[in-house]
Amino acid sequence: GGKLPPSEVAVQAMHESVSNHIYDGYGPAVGALAARQAIVDKYSSIDNEFTADDVVLASGCSHALQMAIEAVANAGDNILVPHPGFPLYSTLCRPHNIIDKPYKIDMSGEDVKIDLSYMATIIDDNTKAIIINNPGNPTGGVFTKEHLEEILEFANKYKLIIIADEIYGDLVYNGATFYPLASLSPKVPIITCDGIAKRWMVPGWRLGWLIIHNHFGVLTEVKKGIVALSQKIVGPCSLVQGALPKILRETSEEYFVYTRNVIETNANIVEDILAEVPGMR
Repeated sequence: GGKLPPSEVAVQAMHESVSNHIYDGYGPAVGALAARQAIVDKYSSIDNEFTADDVVLASGCSHALQMAIEAVANAGDNILVPHPGFPLYSTLCRPHNIIDKPYKIDMSGEDVKIDLSYMATIIDDNTKAIIINNPGNPTGGVFTKEHLEEILEFANKYKLIIIADEIYGDLVYNGATFYPLASLSPKVPIITCDGIAKRWMVPGWRLGWLIIHNHFGVLTEVKKGIVALSQKIVGPCSLVQGALPKILRETSEEYFVYTRNVIETNANIVEDILAEVPGMR
């Protein structure tokens, strides 16, 4: 008990996918074309153009992150990860002898920011990428558009790939606005990792994706690596892939408003209670 329910559209889409038997078999390792095109239709825009060939489906956003990390770095390389941050980033790096270097999230001011001055001190010749988690887990922080642009300038200066973990996407509240990182700059090579787990409240359905923003060809070899890595599991669950177009196309805005309102109410209650604890701020 206590969890928020998925939308009726998502449940109906899964029922249809199971019942029509179209998706009972194996599909392409990178994901069914209809599902990948649905992601394009939902998220591609003038400021953030991509095609179905730039999308690879994964078994959840965690698997998307795993493929991105393995494709951009080799043993002995390092990737910059947020601190405080999602512990899985380190878990995904270490089995491959990829070094996870923590950078600092500054929560002392009104807006949550990355300490870019500190980040500059931990970059070396073996640094391959920065993981940017926005909105952040576990901080709940949402970077402003201005700070995201500063991050992009920083990555461009040091010629680093950005792995953008945006699984919490539009789950923002208290007046915050979410900006997809790839929509703000075509200059920096970005791999966006996302999925249906959080906004659609179905983490157990295990469907995520990578969007490879390869505007200048910098990620061509990385993209080949991600496609090769997708062969390991021969694609995520076919049934959920079959349901994805309807889920993305038909879930109402009212559903997202409802879930955001519940989360905002709960967060504010927890904040008020914790504020009464001596020593907490």
